[in-house]
Amino acid sequence: HMAARKRKVVLSDAWREKIQAGQIMSRLLRHVEGEIELSSSQVKAADILLKKVVPDLARTENVGNEGGPQEMVIRAAATCKSAFPLFGYVAPYRSQAKSVVWDYLKTYSQPIIADSNEAELTVTLMNGAKIRLFGADNADAMRGLGFDGCYLDEYGDFRPSVWGNVVRPALSDKQGWCVFGGTPKGKNGFWSIYETARKNPAEWFLLRLPASSSGLLPPSELSAARAQLTEDQYLQEMETSFEASILGSFFGTELREAEEQGRI
Repeated sequence: HMAARKRKVVLSDAWREKIQAGQIMSRLLRHVEGEIELSSSQVKAADILLKKVVPDLARTENVGNEGGPQEMVIRAAATCKSAFPLFGYVAPYRSQAKSVVWDYLKTYSQPIIADSNEAELTVTLMNGAKIRLFGADNADAMRGLGFDGCYLDEYGDFRPSVWGNVVRPALSDKQGWCVFGGTPKGKNGFWSIYETARKNPAEWFLLRLPASSSGLLPPSELSAARAQLTEDQYLQEMETSFEASILGSFFGTELREAEEQGRI
């Protein structure tokens, strides 16, 4: 027999933390299921270590589009203590949810993932929590489900009935939370939610990230975008402006300028 040369595997700190999280969660689950005994001090120590790797939702910061929504939902699901946890990510179209989020969801959930089902666009974590992707174009698929949390992405492209008739009732049973994300496209349903949050800071958390102040894009990219887009396109896409006129609208720019100058 020929001796095989051992290959040394070098893991990054990020992967070491993910593996550590999986091992900690595995021991906690075995304790809950009665397979092993852990003292109260061991359980508390494990919980502290887990939170260092998988922070609570309240401590989650916005990290931009790449990894943002799906990472936030994974962290919430991984630390959820309710029975049969279920979280949803909803895009305007189911095909869009799959194209934009599915691969990231599987990547960010490693190695605390227990199973994934591409047909149902569902990931099951080691603690039993499920994360499912949906499309607002088939909102009825969410009826009857009880969500611990939902992320509605590009909410301005949703029909108004999706929130009021489907998602909001599905949150009541578990008193779940909901995040509305997206890019302004005039004063539509997303603007209405934004105004509700702005006027009720005690009940809503509002985060607005204009590109000029968020630091997510380098100044060179902002300069290039401003040169290649119309003023209203830039204000809408980069500066999260609800006042920017929609392409093809009449007197949109004039109305925005009049409002900015206090003439209306």
